[in-house]
Amino acid sequence: MSIFSGLLRLFGRGKSAPKDEWTVAAGENDGKPMIVRFRSNPPPGVEMARYRFLMTVSWEYEPANKSGVPSEKDNVRMTDLENLLDHLESERTAFLMAVLTYDGIRAWQWYSRNHEESIQVLNTALSGHARFPVEICQEEDPEWSAYFGFRNGGQ
Repeated sequence: MSIFSGLLRLFGRGKSAPKDEWTVAAGENDGKPMIVRFRSNPPPGVEMARYRFLMTVSWEYEPANKSGVPSEKDNVRMTDLENLLDHLESERTAFLMAVLTYDGIRAWQWYSRNHEESIQVLNTALSGHARFPVEICQEEDPEWSAYFGFRNGGQ
């Protein structure tokens, strides 16, 4: 079970962007705003059974205001990190399925084939860049329950 399961109560859904197949949802976590961006569907051709590990990359930050969002400076660095981590997908090592932002935390949730392989690709992608203040955890989630929880409205 994901560390984020049960946190999201959707207030409404954004419209899915047909080109990139992502949905944005707003909700709350312990009474504080939460934004979740998640894939509308698993990527075409991905056999979910082969990507049974939920890898969460978390970044704690000082919220810029009461809504809990990061400062512009932190947001730029987070975008840089996400762009660098795209290498996981190009190698078909892991697929980004959800990004959560709430109360001083941004968390990227990936489904990976193998933790060691994902860490190796991640380290290669980040080498030569300033260190990012992230923590990485992994757990088995063969049913993709964390992802489907967001996709199906937090139910």
